[in-house]
Amino acid sequence: MLSLYPREKLAEAVDAGAELIKPGQEVFWGGYSGDFRDPDGFYWEVVHNPFM
Repeated sequence: MLSLYPREKLAEAVDAGAELIKPGQEVFWGGYSGDFRDPDGFYWEVVHNPFM
């Protein structure tokens, strides 16, 4: 899931019952990424790519 607001999207997912797998963090290529598992067991990655 590409997002301009990844921190907010991760918080929104956790507030809705998701389990935070990897807290959001800046990544080596200059973006931001974090992972969560939704209540149905599906894994998601929230990513912001400032170069797109």
